[in-house]
Amino acid sequence: MSNILAATKWISNADMIVDVVALGYIKPTDSVVDLTFGRGKWWSKYDHTTQGPFTAVMDGIGNEDVDGHAFDYQSVTIYHGDYRHLPAEWTGLHDVAVFDPPYVSMGGRATSTLPDFMDRYGLENAASTPELLQADNELGLREAMRITKPGGLILAKCAPYISSGVRKEGDWWARDAAVAMGLKVEDMLIHLGDARAQPKDQPCKRCEGTGNQLLAMYQRCEKCDGIGRIERKVKHARNNYSVLWILKKPPVRRRRGKVSG
Repeated sequence: MSNILAATKWISNADMIVDVVALGYIKPTDSVVDLTFGRGKWWSKYDHTTQGPFTAVMDGIGNEDVDGHAFDYQSVTIYHGDYRHLPAEWTGLHDVAVFDPPYVSMGGRATSTLPDFMDRYGLENAASTPELLQADNELGLREAMRITKPGGLILAKCAPYISSGVRKEGDWWARDAAVAMGLKVEDMLIHLGDARAQPKDQPCKRCEGTGNQLLAMYQRCEKCDGIGRIERKVKHARNNYSVLWILKKPPVRRRRGKVSG
């Protein structure tokens, strides 16, 4: 009987992969492809490159050590490209496809973390809305299904999140899309995390945090009463988990021959 719990507070995705291997979802001789390899953090505690064939889909060079672990890039097949558009010759090639796409839309903002975000996922442009993000991720999921052997597995990471004050069911969107494609849910691992504390207030939008009316510098802002800050209202429970779906591609059905009389 397995002592690995479905909902666990793994230290990192790398620790979760160790348990995934222990459960037998990745076997030593499997041909594994990571569609969103990035900097390879998933493999910092289990190095499949010393086992079976390993393919890393990545945008940058990324030959740096990760968490003290140096990858042997001599034994890795590196494909520089986009997880949404993979080579045609990969069809039905791999036993296991690992897919950890971005599951929080960027909202179209040019933030300081945006280039890093796109680099980690091999994207030229980050999706600005949840709908565009879901469309991209479904393209990636479909590609993962295409390049996986019949009977092979897809490990797809996702999570629910809040966008513009509205809850987006990213985990169930991914599951529903996978089932609609014909994939079977083999398992669901819930990765519990630490929810960081949010600030109790935020800058007043009317006075832009100055505490004064914008057109009258010495007139107190009525919305924040001159404080320049507005108390944050709690609308949703904090999300402190992500989901790893273990999905199985249907095996090829053998046709039964007619029995001659």
